[in-house]
Amino acid sequence: MKRFEHHPTIIELGATGFENRAATRRHLAACSPCRTRLAELEHVRQALASTAPVDLTPGRVLTDGALAQLRRQKASVVRVNGLLSVVSAIFAAFAVLLPRHKAAAAASVVPKEEAEHD
Repeated sequence: MKRFEHHPTIIELGATGFENRAATRRHLAACSPCRTRLAELEHVRQALASTAPVDLTPGRVLTDGALAQLRRQKASVVRVNGLLSVVSAIFAAFAVLLPRHKAAAAASVVPKEEAEHD
C-alpha cells in the first residue's frame, strides 16, 4: 500500500503511464486513505483554480526608485573611471619623463677620473 502514497499527485499532474494509472485507480477503489488524500488534492486544485490572477508587475514607485539608483551608480562609475584616467595619465607621464630625467642627471655628473685629468 505504501508504494501508492504519492500517486494521487502524479495522477493529478498526468505524469503516469496508462498502466500505472489503471493500477492506481484499482488501488484507490480499495484504499480509503488514498481516496481521502486525492479528494484533498482536488479541493486544493479547485481552490487554486478559483483564485484571481495576481498582477506581479512592479509599481511605478519601485521602478522609478530602481532607475534612480542605477543612474546614481552609473554616475559614480563615470567619476571613478575619470579619476582612474587622470591617475593613469600621470603615471604614463612619469614613465616617459623619468628615464629622460635620469639620463640628463647622469650626463651632468662628471666622473672623478675625468675631473682629475682636466
